[in-house]
Amino acid sequence: MSTKGLPPGDNENSIWDMFIQNIKPIKNDDVQIDKKAPPKKPPKSKKQSTPSPSSTVSNSVDKQAPKLDGRCKTKLEKGKIPVEAVLDLHGMTKNDAFDALARFITSGFHSQKRCILVITGKGSRSSDGVGVLKSQLPTWITTPPLDHYVLDHAPAVQKHGGGGAFYIYLRRQK
Repeated sequence: MSTKGLPPGDNENSIWDMFIQNIKPIKNDDVQIDKKAPPKKPPKSKKQSTPSPSSTVSNSVDKQAPKLDGRCKTKLEKGKIPVEAVLDLHGMTKNDAFDALARFITSGFHSQKRCILVITGKGSRSSDGVGVLKSQLPTWITTPPLDHYVLDHAPAVQKHGGGGAFYIYLRRQK
């Protein structure tokens, strides 16, 4: 039988009395409290480490913690979420591409778009065979200032550009 909510019995009272009989107050003579100092804030933990620029695109995508629920992430990866806007970065320099991407993402966010497509190209003509824009895009969208707008991303399916394009799923405005 549960005694929850009932007053303590005689046996419980006597046990309690024996317990508190040996309790002594703590002396705080040695402790000094600085009332002017603000309370210390715990250090901020990093969500994830930033992938190195030399890492491949597939590695940087795989290392990311999932941000969408399983069903929505699967739909994004399979290209089943309608693309609302497209940006083609072909032929741009790294700096020009970043500026265009930042404008495109912030514009899409403020226009309440959810799924956008960014075409980087595969970079097959580069000296090392890995495109600069293709390798940089995951880093750009997972670090400030663009990470504020981006919920998740995934490589595009073949009909939307395959290995040379990415779906970017934007956050909702609050």
